[in-house]
Amino acid sequence: MQMDQRNNHLSIVSGCLCVLLGVVVLYGWHTQFLPLIQIHSSFVPMQYNTALEFLLCGLGLIFLNFKKNIISVVLGSLVSIVGAITLAQYIWEINTGLDKLFIGHYIQIKASHPGRMTPNTALCFLLSGIALALIHKIHKKIKTITTAITLETLGAIVTGLGLVSLAGYIFDL
Repeated sequence: MQMDQRNNHLSIVSGCLCVLLGVVVLYGWHTQFLPLIQIHSSFVPMQYNTALEFLLCGLGLIFLNFKKNIISVVLGSLVSIVGAITLAQYIWEINTGLDKLFIGHYIQIKASHPGRMTPNTALCFLLSGIALALIHKIHKKIKTITTAITLETLGAIVTGLGLVSLAGYIFDL
């Protein structure tokens, strides 16, 4: 029981940190305050949709902990859809306009697709959204081995992709 309570607290704190990150960066975009969007001039700025995805993932985690499973599934599905559309844009070299749906990209950087989150980030959000949409099954005590393995695998892949990105920043790639 005590371990479940710790996991719930960790999940709520993680959700709140994701929400905070998303809100701060979204505020930076709307106020055009560059230090909130791009912490160092050599780093790529956090894209608007990326900040929005962090906000949605964080809210999904928080709602999940308060047993609002339907809201969590909807938010996870939205996160997955945005991630999938972004990946589709890269794969099929199309432009759906998703990158400029909420705000025009006004930061000039040398990137193949200004305003679009990277494929690595899009894949992470696609997988995170799927996990967020599926995890309610564990909270409903429908503990199947397939669901548990799927969620653990998704978590490991997202962690690995995040570590690759972090290594890229650390080694100035």
